[in-house]
Amino acid sequence: MWLPSEHSDRSESTVMMGPLTLLPDLSDPAMRGASQRLASAGSIAELVQEIANCSLVLYPSADAAAVYTADPSGAAWHPCADCTRTQAPCGWQTLRADGALADLALADGTAVILTEEHLVSQVVSEGGAALLMAPLHAGDAPLGMIIVRSREAPAPLRDASSGLRALATLASHALERVLAAEGCGGASHRPERTLEALRQGVAVVDGDRIIRQVNPALGAMLGLAPDAPPLPCPLDGETCPERLRTLLDPCRVPALGPYVVSVEGGKGPVSLEVLPSPLEGRGGTAYVVLDVTAERVAAEGRSAFISQIAHELRAPIQHIMGFSSIISDVSDLSEETLHRFLGHINDESRRLARLVDDLAELTRIDNGRFSIQPQNVRVDALLGDLVARHTPSAASKDQAITLRLPEEPVSTESDPARLEQVVGNLMENAIKFVPPGGRIDVSLDACTDCLMIHVADTGPGIPAAAVGHVFDRFYQAPQVEGQSRKGMGLGLYISREIARGMGGDITVESRAGHGCAFTVRLPRQ
Repeated sequence: MWLPSEHSDRSESTVMMGPLTLLPDLSDPAMRGASQRLASAGSIAELVQEIANCSLVLYPSADAAAVYTADPSGAAWHPCADCTRTQAPCGWQTLRADGALADLALADGTAVILTEEHLVSQVVSEGGAALLMAPLHAGDAPLGMIIVRSREAPAPLRDASSGLRALATLASHALERVLAAEGCGGASHRPERTLEALRQGVAVVDGDRIIRQVNPALGAMLGLAPDAPPLPCPLDGETCPERLRTLLDPCRVPALGPYVVSVEGGKGPVSLEVLPSPLEGRGGTAYVVLDVTAERVAAEGRSAFISQIAHELRAPIQHIMGFSSIISDVSDLSEETLHRFLGHINDESRRLARLVDDLAELTRIDNGRFSIQPQNVRVDALLGDLVARHTPSAASKDQAITLRLPEEPVSTESDPARLEQVVGNLMENAIKFVPPGGRIDVSLDACTDCLMIHVADTGPGIPAAAVGHVFDRFYQAPQVEGQSRKGMGLGLYISREIARGMGGDITVESRAGHGCAFTVRLPRQ
């Protein structure tokens, strides 16, 4: 809301405040009289003067009262009406808007007292000993302030603070009534002020294709200078920035519905959704512009994710269906062939189960339902079991697995199932990528405060450009010639999240053609 003052035709507060909830007690004769006087005021000037007069009538200990409003910049408050008990000039001065207590009154919707110690740095009146202030408001919008001055000690004002709040409530309702009757709209009723305050971008183009307004939010989206374009600006004119013309007129014909345009913004390419709305009775169009860059990136990510899931799940399902169909349709399969087909079905079923498990694990991590259940673990024994379990698989590919452990048992507090998942994934990756005749070395180093599990191989290694991305979700290193790509690029991402959940981490060292060396570092407790 806006309250006219002698210093400006209209002024506004830059501080929002909560509503005053203290209802006035109209059984009090003084308060009832104030209510009647405020209700009889017919203009804003008359009403603000009555507010000041009523403030002084209600508080015998006060010697002056005033109603303040803000200047257009919102940097200071000025008196627009005052009342004193003598004919001497009141001496009211401007109140800086950055005063902590003044801001408190506006922000909290309460009454506060300024004493001499506060007035040293924030002068409001000459020689004032104490000031009591209470905000005027309309809903959440500030209208101004009532300030009462006493040259005596602040105690009488402190006792009267609740009464001033009640008067401020009465005055606020009266101001709303008079403002509505006189047609004085607030900041929310001024189109240019409303557009400037919107977080959404807005542009207004008249029926002659002249840009009449571009709000700051749209200028920021497009990276335009504060004074660009100079308005009014022809949409087809040379002074209209190309990115603004592309946004508002992408096809050189009026748009009938929402559309999305990709343009170069202040910080790089942005995707902007434009909602054109014809201006009835005036011609022209108002354009509401929303930055949907994040939503578009997320949508593209979801689309790629769904496509990748469908692709990865389709392959094992097709293999399972194909071998199952052959087994059911062909009755004279040899026992050797039958076992081979059943082995393929079993392998693809396990692969399908791993994919589903990875997706479930990813969901738990993203939703914060990822859990670690620590207990005392013999890490050396755990690694021995893992190597024994993976040795047959490695042997079937003519690979060798070696294990090096400390001479003494190594224990720590960790989650054994999660630790098996991490190290097992590293070993399975090595078996997958190491060529026949290669070697996989598993080792354990124990220090006083940490332990390190190493899984190194003699495989093809990772290109230098890919090493920094191997732990990214869905990332898959460039495919080695002659090797099929399996999985969704989640294994290492999940393994790293598990290691970090256990208080550790995973690192990798690799060069193309020289194998990989993964290290799982865990705290030793």
